[in-house]
Amino acid sequence: KSLLLVIISFACAVTSTAWEPLSPEETLFIITRCQEDHFRHNLTKLKLWGDFVLPQDDFDTACYVKCIISMAEQFDNDTNSFKADNVMKQYEAFKSYTKLNEKDVLAYEKDLRGLGTLKNKDCKSFFNKYLPIYEKHKIVVNKLLLLDASIAAAIYKDNPDIKRHNESIFRHCEKKYFKPEDVKKLCNLRKTAVTDHPRLAEHEACLLRGLRYTRRDGSLNAQEILRDFHLVNITYEDEYLKEVVRNCSIEESTKDPAYLTCLYAHHELQGPMWKGTDYREIRSMNYFYLLRDPPEYDPKEIRMQVCAIDAEVGCVNGKECAED
Repeated sequence: KSLLLVIISFACAVTSTAWEPLSPEETLFIITRCQEDHFRHNLTKLKLWGDFVLPQDDFDTACYVKCIISMAEQFDNDTNSFKADNVMKQYEAFKSYTKLNEKDVLAYEKDLRGLGTLKNKDCKSFFNKYLPIYEKHKIVVNKLLLLDASIAAAIYKDNPDIKRHNESIFRHCEKKYFKPEDVKKLCNLRKTAVTDHPRLAEHEACLLRGLRYTRRDGSLNAQEILRDFHLVNITYEDEYLKEVVRNCSIEESTKDPAYLTCLYAHHELQGPMWKGTDYREIRSMNYFYLLRDPPEYDPKEIRMQVCAIDAEVGCVNGKECAED
C-alpha cells in the first residue's frame, strides 16, 4: 500500500516517554514473533515452548527466551543488563485479572534486578543466567506476560480497544477512528492513501504502532519494514530504505514538517510497500500465520484477500475481487 509512505511520515510525531503495560495483544505478538524467529520450522520444539518447556541445552530455546524477555523490556540488549523497573507496573495494570500475590511479584522483581549486567552478549550466557529465575518464578512470569488464556480472554472482554485475533491491524485502527458515515473517506484512504479525515493522525499512529513500524518509544523501526519486504521476496530495497530513513530523520525537538515532503518524494518504495503491507494486513489477523505451515506467498492471492476486506468495508463490489 502506498499508504505506508503516509504513515511513516507521522512517526516523527508519535513519541512516548512513559512506559505502558503490555496488553495481551502485545504479549501474544512477542511470543509468536520470537517463535517465528527461532523455531526453525521444528514443530516438536514449538510444541515444547507452547507448553512452557524450555530445554536447557538448546541454542534456539536460549535465543527464543532472550527474545521474549528483551521484547518484554525486562532485558536491555544495548546495555546487556536485566531490567526490573517495569515489573510492578505490569503487575498493577492487570492484578485484578492475574490474581497474583504482590509478595511473589516483588520476589521476582528482586531476583531479576539481582541478575545485573552480563559479560557476554550471546544467547546461552543470557539463558544460563535467567533460566533458574524463570523456573523459580514461572507462574508469576507467565501471568505477568498474560500467557494464561483465561486471563487474556477476560482482559479482551473488558477492553474492546485491544485488537482481536482475526481482526487485521488496518481494520482495527479504521474502526477505532472512522465512523460508518466516513466510509467514502476511509475507502479513499485504503485506495490512494489520501483523505481529509480529522482523526487521520490518530489513525496513522495506531497503525504505525500496530504494524510495529514504530517502537514502543515512538522511534521509527526500519528493520520491521524491511522484514515485511523480505517476506514478499523484495531484498533489493534494503540500503535504499535505510538511506531514506536516515536522510529523512529529524530532531525530535524541531518536528520539522519537511519530513513529510522528504518521505513523499521517494516513489521507488511505493511498490514494495504496497506488496509488503498487503501481506502484513492478512498476517496481522492471525499471529500464528507463519507458524502453522503457511501457504507459499502468492501476491495475486493476497491481493484478492485484501480486496475481500475492501468489499466488506464497502469500498468495492465483491465481484471486483474475483480472479480474472
